[in-house]
Amino acid sequence: MVNYFKDRTVTIDYQGHMSKQVAVLRGAPQGSCFGPKAYIVNHFNLPTIFDRPCEVHLYVDDLAILYSPSIYLKYSQQVDEIQTRINNDLLKLATYAESNHQPINNNKTEFVIYHKTVQIPKIQIFYQGQSILRQNSFKYLGFHIDSKLSFNVMINAQLVKLRKSYSILKYIHRAFPTFFALKIKFFQTYTWPHLYMLASIFCLFSISNQNRINSFYRRCLRLIYCTYRVSSADLHQTLKLPTLKEKFQKCLLKRMKHIQLYEQDLLDCFISYKNIKNDVHQHYNDKPNIIGLPIGRPNKRIIFLAQIDSSTFFDKLCNFTWTN
Repeated sequence: MVNYFKDRTVTIDYQGHMSKQVAVLRGAPQGSCFGPKAYIVNHFNLPTIFDRPCEVHLYVDDLAILYSPSIYLKYSQQVDEIQTRINNDLLKLATYAESNHQPINNNKTEFVIYHKTVQIPKIQIFYQGQSILRQNSFKYLGFHIDSKLSFNVMINAQLVKLRKSYSILKYIHRAFPTFFALKIKFFQTYTWPHLYMLASIFCLFSISNQNRINSFYRRCLRLIYCTYRVSSADLHQTLKLPTLKEKFQKCLLKRMKHIQLYEQDLLDCFISYKNIKNDVHQHYNDKPNIIGLPIGRPNKRIIFLAQIDSSTFFDKLCNFTWTN
């Protein structure tokens, strides 16, 4: 590992003409596989500077932080509390960036407020004296996440790509209507990857959005197998073609097995959340057992936390994966 960081040189090859070796004291060439490795090693401790490192999500140089206000506070106090925490963390980030010679691009720094209120909470966030722009959605690792978690932006973006591949599939069908193997190969190679992007969040979609995706999938099946007038029920029950849900479940089963084997931290986080819910429910309904937690009738937020069932994304993903 030490050899990655000492005595580094770079040579430029332009049409067979080699340049002299140039010493590299800082940074890495654009597109180099060394760049991400060096960044990860150099900034491995970045999450620890924030108030709650467990809420920090860092993928190479993409940094996303989740802030949740205390459920014990009133609405106005929640806004003040979360605004203070965010601005304090950004002060720490500015100090870290300056000491590590790693500037932050203010133009790419944004925040999204997730809420259920009618009016959007007014939160002012600053980084190095410059106000950070609030957006209604943002894209992280290929996923568009909007402020209402409707995933409409994500679905529309994927449908644009899907319709382009469908137009090519239609062209292939017109040229080779009975060449089923070619159409299936094209669908699996160029259309299915865009559908598969939605597999892990399909369980969070509204019924109408699920129907939109299902409708497009069945349209592809009818074009591939020349079954234009076959009903949706006969398409899957009589012709035995897999439904979109069945294909998603088959893919997610492999993913869930991988989580069970290799991602113990995720399972521990999920189990700890369940334990918290059980402890809170026992504290208010059976016997007080949490030191410092008020005794008596809980507020509405506590009741909602204790009574809600299958509330987490992981719950819904498990139910979707293993439910027929």
